[in-house]
Amino acid sequence: MRQFLDPRDWLSMSFDVLLSDGYEVGSAASLSQELDQIFLERAAAGNINAMIILGFRREHRKSMDASYTDAHQWYSRAAAAGSAPAMYRLGLNYDLGHGVYRDVVEAANWYRQGAECGDAIAMRFIARCYENGHGVARDKSEAHQWYNASAHGGDVFSMRYLGEHFINDSQPEVDASLAVEWLRKASAAGDAPSKLFLATACERGLGVEVDQREAQLLVRSAAEAGSSKAMYILSDRLRQEAESNSDLLDAKFWYEKASRAGENVIDWFRFSELSGEEAF
Repeated sequence: MRQFLDPRDWLSMSFDVLLSDGYEVGSAASLSQELDQIFLERAAAGNINAMIILGFRREHRKSMDASYTDAHQWYSRAAAAGSAPAMYRLGLNYDLGHGVYRDVVEAANWYRQGAECGDAIAMRFIARCYENGHGVARDKSEAHQWYNASAHGGDVFSMRYLGEHFINDSQPEVDASLAVEWLRKASAAGDAPSKLFLATACERGLGVEVDQREAQLLVRSAAEAGSSKAMYILSDRLRQEAESNSDLLDAKFWYEKASRAGENVIDWFRFSELSGEEAF
């Protein structure tokens, strides 16, 4: 749930917490020009959070007389003061060409600086750079080290990555039990795709004992967490194992929800016809 606090409280909170918890930093209607002036005064006094907030707001508030260039300048000031999240944002600016000419080498440079200063998101981005040869020479070993550091730093996407690649590729050099442990941590943090990958591990016995019941519970949990793919899988399984009209109604509910969520599915009646079951 999105939380609304006194914006002055943001000045003492870490920027990654502000973003991950969904606080209205960028576009809250309640933020007046008067509050902007407070942030400007705090930034002038050296408050790093104020600098980043001003940069982020100038990136995202279309109603403000501001631009990506202004945002870049505030991130630059915060980065010069030692802010790792600001370094990551600078890398993103260079990657996307926001406020500066696009320069993937400079982007990788800033990601690495942010990573070396301890920012878990920057670690993930420099890992991707090494994985894909984006602004740096491709180096899978270096990429894995940074993904691992990012996951240890609490980045859920990196946790998923470390588990996902084992499940998809069955890489022999990967510690299966460790990959599953990362998926469990990401799942516990609410990451729907990780729940689905963990379900696959339980079904196939990859890094864990085969456990079909846990797999089924994980698929439902992933569907409830918003995964359209999990919704479709759950619908199909409920349909196949249906013992009553109530079960079929549940299957139809998840099927239609998957469709609304964007999953590429065929019409429910055609789906039922193909499966030899009565459409209701």
